[in-house]
Amino acid sequence: MTKALCAACVDAAGNVLTGSYRAGCRECEARAVAHGPAWFAAEKVNPAGLKDVPEIYRLALHKVFGTDLEQWRQRVKHWAERIKEAKAIKRNA
Repeated sequence: MTKALCAACVDAAGNVLTGSYRAGCRECEARAVAHGPAWFAAEKVNPAGLKDVPEIYRLALHKVFGTDLEQWRQRVKHWAERIKEAKAIKRNA
């Protein structure tokens, strides 16, 4: 995670399903990718590494994060896991 949290990241720490994002915040961008269709495509494949991910996901990572894809792929995965857990809790409540 980045060192300083923006207000949207603070919101997401308490409620990962928040719709709050801040432009230019890398963590917010990772969370947004985790909410999107590119992650959905990647999750269905359950790739072992970056070379195994669907092209739509690889392109999304490259467009959003540039060349440091592996680090940010891990952050997207982190947020996706938190999102999935929160949705399961909400569904079972």
